[in-house]
Order: sequence, then structure tokens, then C-alpha cells
Amino acid sequence: MKMLTTLLLLFSVVAICLSQRDVIHFENPSFEDNPHDSYVPKGWYDCGFEQTSPPDVQPNDRHFVQTTAFNGETFLGMVTRDNKTWERIGQSLKQPIVAGECYAVGFALAKSPIYLSYSSLTGEKTNFNKAIKLKVWGGHQPCMGLEPLAESKVVDHTNWKEHLLILNPLQDYSHLIIEATYQDSSKNHYNGNILLDHLSPILRIPCEELKNTESAKWYRLFRKQMKIHNLYREIPSPSSDSLHPHEIGIQLNLATMTNPKVDWLEAIGFIRTEEPDKILKLVIREKSIGKAKRLKKRVISKLKRAGIALEKITFDIQNY
Repeated sequence: MKMLTTLLLLFSVVAICLSQRDVIHFENPSFEDNPHDSYVPKGWYDCGFEQTSPPDVQPNDRHFVQTTAFNGETFLGMVTRDNKTWERIGQSLKQPIVAGECYAVGFALAKSPIYLSYSSLTGEKTNFNKAIKLKVWGGHQPCMGLEPLAESKVVDHTNWKEHLLILNPLQDYSHLIIEATYQDSSKNHYNGNILLDHLSPILRIPCEELKNTESAKWYRLFRKQMKIHNLYREIPSPSSDSLHPHEIGIQLNLATMTNPKVDWLEAIGFIRTEEPDKILKLVIREKSIGKAKRLKKRVISKLKRAGIALEKITFDIQNY
């Protein structure tokens, strides 16, 4: 019981930041789709210039990009061009970001050392391998960026690194636009690339305690929130046959767990702070039913040791 109490106290602060109104989820945040050049992944729309190609779902053979995905199977590749055009994508938010509030959003970013395409000025095959940046805009309509909200540092690393951006909009915005941009757009325009994967949900954070965009305190808190958030996916349809009104269903994602012995308990402790009166349905999806059953036994053992009431938890084992 002592361990459960500790968990509840630990995540009482995190729960504030992860309540329904404070988390805005992207559709297809890891850009999963069939690898293809000039093809916008499902859930996103192209916001590029007229008579220019859309971004690319990578890796694909045409550009000779050899990077593997940070998360899932595919990722997004965007370029800037030597003719003062660049690639952009957008998405309608499920709920708007609000003027005067502060938000954090995370990205995995990298640069490919080889990104072959054709120069818009010369028509010749060129390596779009120069380092560029990522920029985020807010808007009221698709592809109409009204306010620049944040931009990354120049991404000159070829390995994936996680970047954190802080958004503090002056207006309410229902759409976000994400674009590739030059290191200094007022000087020269060149052929560069940026790779993007694994967007986090947008999290609202207290502005008054945010000192700057590099705040170590908030970066650690953001990473902790993302770790807990990524442990589970809330089952979206409480009206479905598999869920009753008194149940809350979650599907634990084993692939994201760095320490399953602890992560299961943290995820369950977190849900308990949000929905203490509901029965928690844990969905275990595995190719191997035997593996799923063994996992269930381990989880039950850990729950007992933590003093968590098992009558408040049910299991649903599914194979795929």
C-alpha cells in the first residue's frame, strides 16, 4: 500500500498536466504510411507552394535516405530548395491552443547525409544535404500560418535527437503548420533536408513557472509526462460492447516500456488518480497468447506487492 500511495502522490502533479483538456493529440504523429516520394502521410495535408512537390514518406529508394525510423516504420522528410520554396504540412487540431497559454511539444529530428533530388534552379540532380530548421505556425484555416510559434535549432546531426519546443500563442488557433526553413531565410536559399518523427501530444504547461525554452526543470517534467503518456493508449469508445460505463479501458504499450516492472505500476497509478472509482480494464495485445498470459501473471504479482486492489482491475487478452 505504501508503494501505491507513493505512486499516487508522484503522479498527482503529472495528472494535472495530462487531463483531457490539457493534452492535444495529433493524428498519425509518427507519419506512418507506405514509403513514397512526394506523398503526404495519412492524417496530414500538404501546405507547400504551387507547382512544387509535397514532402516524402521515408525511407524510400528514390532519395537514397538510409535512416531508420525513430518510432514505427516510417517518418517524414522535408526539404528547402534553392528557389526560395520549402515544404510544409499541416493538421487541424482536435481542440485549439489558447491565447496566452503555454504549451510544450516534442519532436524527434535528424538530417540525412544523402537526400538526392533535382535542383529547382538548374534541373540537375543534387544532394539536398545542408542543415536546416523546423518551424511551427498557428492558424485558423488549413495551411494559413498567421503566427510563428516556435522554431528548432539548426538540425545538423544525422542521428535522431529529441527536441522540445514551447508554444505561447497570441491568439487561439485551430490549426498547426510545420515547415522546413532555412538557417537564415533573409540571406541565402539552399537545398537542405530535415527528418521528422514521433511527435508528442501538445501539453499545456503553467506559463508562470516556465523560465525559458531550455528550462531543465520543465524539460525533465515534459519527458516524464511523455513517458507515462506513451505507456498506454486510452480505448476511445466507452460505448463499445467491450466496455461498460463504469469501466475505463487502456492498452499498455510494452514496446515503450524501459522498465516494465515499474512502468506498469506507474501507468496504473496514474490512471487511478484520474478515475479512482472506475474499474480499470487492461488490454494486452500480443501475437503470442502464451506470452500475454505470462505477462498477465507478472503484472498481477506486481500489483499485489504494491497493494493495488485487484477487484478494481480486469484483463482482456487479445491476439493479432
